[in-house]
Amino acid sequence: MVYSNVLCKLVHRASTCSRPFNTHDSLLLLKSLHGLRYRSDEVRRICEKCAFTIASARISIPVERVIDALNALTSLQTADMEVVNNHLAGRLLDVTAQTASTRAIQKSAVALIKFGRRHCRRDVAEHIFGVLVGLLHTNPTDTALHLAVVSVFPYTLPKSDLVALSYCSRPEGSDRLDAVLRSALFLAKGNIPSTLQGNCTLQALHMFPTIALCSRGQSVSNRKRNNELLNDTAGSDHNFVDNSWENVKKAFFGELQLHTVVPGGYAQFLHDFLRLLNVEESQTEGETCLHRVLSVVLHRNFTRALNSYDVAKISAALSNEMERCYSMQKRDQEEDQILCGQQQRQSHLEQKEVTLLVEAVESLVDQLHFFCEVSWSSLGSDDKTSNNRRNVDQVAVGSVWRVVQKTLCCLTVEPIAVTAAVEKIIGITKNIAKNLQDVWSWVFYSMIRCMDAGICVQELGDAAEKVVAESSILNKAAHSRQRKPLSMRSAVQALYAASLSAMKGTASCGNGLKGLDAAGSGAASGHAKPLTAALVRHLNQQRYRDYAADNVPMLLQSLTNLVVAEFIPTEELREVYELTEKVTHYVLGYRDGVWINRHFVAIYCSVVSLCEFWPESKPLKDLAGHLVGIWSSSPGENLENLRLLLWRALASAQDNSTGSLRNGGSVGNGGSAIRKAVDKFILPTAGICIDCACRDRCRNFNIRTVLHTVHLSTKLGASLEFVHSIDGVASSDPTGNATCPLVGITLDISALLDGVQMKAVDAAHVLHLMSRETSTISKNLERKIQGDVSCIEKLRRMAIGKNPGAMQVETLLHLIGANDRQPTSKRLFDEESLESIMEAVYSHLTVKHEGNGAVRRQGDEERIVCALLSSQVLVRLRRTLKNYSGLEERVGEILGIIESNKTKSAEEVFQLRLLSGV
Repeated sequence: MVYSNVLCKLVHRASTCSRPFNTHDSLLLLKSLHGLRYRSDEVRRICEKCAFTIASARISIPVERVIDALNALTSLQTADMEVVNNHLAGRLLDVTAQTASTRAIQKSAVALIKFGRRHCRRDVAEHIFGVLVGLLHTNPTDTALHLAVVSVFPYTLPKSDLVALSYCSRPEGSDRLDAVLRSALFLAKGNIPSTLQGNCTLQALHMFPTIALCSRGQSVSNRKRNNELLNDTAGSDHNFVDNSWENVKKAFFGELQLHTVVPGGYAQFLHDFLRLLNVEESQTEGETCLHRVLSVVLHRNFTRALNSYDVAKISAALSNEMERCYSMQKRDQEEDQILCGQQQRQSHLEQKEVTLLVEAVESLVDQLHFFCEVSWSSLGSDDKTSNNRRNVDQVAVGSVWRVVQKTLCCLTVEPIAVTAAVEKIIGITKNIAKNLQDVWSWVFYSMIRCMDAGICVQELGDAAEKVVAESSILNKAAHSRQRKPLSMRSAVQALYAASLSAMKGTASCGNGLKGLDAAGSGAASGHAKPLTAALVRHLNQQRYRDYAADNVPMLLQSLTNLVVAEFIPTEELREVYELTEKVTHYVLGYRDGVWINRHFVAIYCSVVSLCEFWPESKPLKDLAGHLVGIWSSSPGENLENLRLLLWRALASAQDNSTGSLRNGGSVGNGGSAIRKAVDKFILPTAGICIDCACRDRCRNFNIRTVLHTVHLSTKLGASLEFVHSIDGVASSDPTGNATCPLVGITLDISALLDGVQMKAVDAAHVLHLMSRETSTISKNLERKIQGDVSCIEKLRRMAIGKNPGAMQVETLLHLIGANDRQPTSKRLFDEESLESIMEAVYSHLTVKHEGNGAVRRQGDEERIVCALLSSQVLVRLRRTLKNYSGLEERVGEILGIIESNKTKSAEEVFQLRLLSGV
């Protein structure tokens, strides 16, 4: 938007005014800026001064005026200011039916929406929700009040999605859920959703997270409250209330015109609740909440109303959700390694959801292209003499590039589905490369990561080379008037992208694409070496006060990649080493324990790799010892870091065997150095940590983490013992350069059974671990529990439970995996236990999902079939699949799915068919 010179000067004068505003002027200023929709850095300074004035005048300003001020402040994007979200928002706790009018209370609900889930105080939301519900008793037909109740409820939920699922089943949560249901029933019965537009549609949109939560079956059943609901919804019939949630879902899905929603509010809603929408059962028939809400992005009338800020925020929300789903997929793959010995699940999203996300990303790319075509944006700030010059909003470009990168790296998509979008955004970037000085490193990094997908590799390399060539750090003459120097974050991100580009020239990408090394490293061959040298020189000139702690892990990884790839010329290695020393001294002097714990694994892996390249470096050795000293000081509480480190080592070994660089992997983050450290230091320390965790059971003790750590340790070569041994554990250099004998991991099962409350999955996991150590069972364990078989019996009883048909998939897979060898199967399971296991298998494969109460995920049936056919369960029972009605046919169908999806090789499928007799 273009503003007049007079208005700009007035705003500048107000922002530079040294005298504090009085309360009346503060309210008028906020009202005026809100009405003008004025945006600039100067406006934030004005808002902060006004907010302080209003917050300090608690007595003289009534709560209704505070509500108006909060609405204006949140509309001006200042919800992140502490004075706004803490002090001023706290005034909403004074809102009652006596201190504010009904209209003002409804406006306070809108203010909470504008705050967003991150900055909205839960206690304030709960208070406003209670006031709104109270007002409904005297105004039962007020549509605006019912919409306010629906919109505020999601902000009363705990911010943790897992806690939110269980919250709705508690008495307090279920009472609030009933109030929301009453309001939703009122709106649905009156066909009100079909008449809503703008902010009213935004308020009604907040019903979708509630519907998603209720679809999980975690919410309270409305059958217990039918009489109460009938009284509150006079005139309703029994059938309508019996199927209340179904009717609410039908009304909001079918009648609500979501494309009329305010784009800015919709973008904020996605940012807040997209994760919660994705908790809905994937087996839900028909359209899911996620599909319904995301389909708005494809509507032509909606996209016409988007501005660059909306596009950036929607892109960020989609990127975060894709990254979250990919992280969940990685955790599932870790479980697959433990349960099945290999990674089987490929995606955490249904194919229809992946398709919708791809279409949404294409729509955002089209919108960015539209901005470029019509030269939409504010005036170029670096050239005030040219009133005709316009620049495309840089943040929107960076955000769209990021969501394109996440689409290619985190989703399993067909190349043809995304090629057009990638080609279009490449063309956009080439045209505006010289105007991306604030986000060029962000765009460069996204391009390098996109190359891993093997789509438009040559075009991406050419575009990346142009972006680098036009960057301020290489083309200083063209950007001599740029006021802001290159930030630390931008420099580190660009160096990391250059290091990934360098790695592509020394390692194959693992996806079998010819020419990727040559084409994909086009930026490296042209400008990456000058860029790397300039960035290293720039970072060496930074002072410690310019450092940001969160940049350090990426910077260390960048240096590691460059050193491992031998990308730096010998004459420039000195500068790289000096930068490494500076970063090392910074970490050594950093005393934030929470930060070190969060980044321990990444920093330790980088330091170990750098120690291998510079073995005489004292600062690197000191840092490795410092990190390990912090870790060893409380081994029981740092068990999660140990698990992550072991998983990183196992994944690095597999990546190195395949040469995979997909999703940001690199040789520099694993390799031989980490493997040496695992063998010579980490595994011995694992024995100490596991023993301390089991013996002391500290406040963060988690039996599942302990068992996962034990399992990963055995996969990396440690021997597992079930009898506590005090034989010496050899000490070693923390960098892994010393030698030590192989040390066994000890697990005192009797002590765990006596002192830990195990779940079924934990008991099954212990049995699985016991089955892996045949020699240990036959010598140590049998001697320990000779004459006392109650230990194994207790584990079996805990794992199988009273209702085998409701057994969770992970528990079942552990039990089947414990039967992979006949000798250990006979020691651990009797025939009655095997019958229970087959009952659970039959239930999961043939009975409908709703019938057994177990939670399933995509690919679980395939995993169960593969595990069953590879085990000794049917052999020991002397039965085949034909002995179970319908099981043979179902297994045949699942094997067909495995074959069509190509999740296993043709030879493996052939072997499974032979074992099954299908």
